[in-house]
Amino acid sequence: LVPTSQVGAVTARSRAHLEVDAQGFVVGARVTERTSVAFERGVASATSVGELTARLVSAAPDLALLGSYAREQATLEEAGMAPVGELLASERQSDEVLVGGAKLEDLTADLRRHRSEEATRAHTMARLEALVRLDPSAARRLLVSLRTEDEATRQALLASLGGAGTEEAVEALADAAEDAALSDDTRASAARSLGLATPATPRAAEALTSLTESGRGETRSAASLALGSVARGLAGDHPDLTQSAVTTLTRELTAATSAADRIVFLRALGNIGDAAVLPLARAALADPEPTVRMAAATALRFVPGDEADALLAQTLLRDSDMDVREEAAEACGYRAIDAHLASFAEALGKEPLEHVRLEIVRALVRAAPTSPEALALARKVAATDASDEVRALAAAALQG
Repeated sequence: LVPTSQVGAVTARSRAHLEVDAQGFVVGARVTERTSVAFERGVASATSVGELTARLVSAAPDLALLGSYAREQATLEEAGMAPVGELLASERQSDEVLVGGAKLEDLTADLRRHRSEEATRAHTMARLEALVRLDPSAARRLLVSLRTEDEATRQALLASLGGAGTEEAVEALADAAEDAALSDDTRASAARSLGLATPATPRAAEALTSLTESGRGETRSAASLALGSVARGLAGDHPDLTQSAVTTLTRELTAATSAADRIVFLRALGNIGDAAVLPLARAALADPEPTVRMAAATALRFVPGDEADALLAQTLLRDSDMDVREEAAEACGYRAIDAHLASFAEALGKEPLEHVRLEIVRALVRAAPTSPEALALARKVAATDASDEVRALAAAALQG
């Protein structure tokens, strides 16, 4: 046995395929979940796959609902489009109605009181977001309350800051991520919320860079991934900060000694979409760990240029691992479809695994409305593929 200093990087992916009838109602569903774990070098990776299939066996009308749509429709009033100024005023009024005069202390108490009631908690979090928009100082007061709340309430408060959409909320999240008095779980959640929050700000990049360079464990991983997202958002107004993030993440990737760390930094660089990731991704695509190769393929999805297209096509056609091929197909779906039609056609002709072909067809379905070539390939798949599910998905492109 080889001891490891950490559990490793866990990658979970879920996919759902819905079958509909001629009227568009769902009559069947198949959900596949694949979980992969990459340990440090020298320890084999592990993958588990679970699948759930459900099918409608009977249906009956609810007679109590007959006529309900017509009744509701009769109560609606027609109105013209409002000017922008009125819309902004309306948004503020909507927030005021949502908050309903509640104070921060009231809403925080509601979160504690309804820990196990998801719907109520979600509504309370929406009210907190509205409160922060109405009163910018609430973001700072919310930050102070983090230190005295239980972990579940902290997570909800951080998510509310992330959804508020204000610079004050982003600054509060940055301060929380750097606060050594908070738990590692709380700081990691603050970093994740920063990666999703808008607007992207220099303060967010500063905090996430600091944690990427000197943080530890999950906090560092979360900060690194979030840094990639924030840096991408800053590229227009602050290209210097974007390049600084690229430099930081490239340095950390080069110094990484475990598969888990290589995966994190590859994905973080991929979130930015800078061409600097090309040589690093090329090297990682030759890594013995499939999970590292998967991360390398993902890292190429936003990178401009022919070289990224060529690397993804080569991975789709030649990699020995089915998950890596599927990841490459998914990454191709983010790019201009014309560059991948030839590799898609070749892969569809020789790929033995249905879920990889499904990922290729998803890309074709998305591109079909604007690409006659993609539509033609989807038409061929709909007529010839050996899988009922693949043919059905390809047929969706023909119906659009």
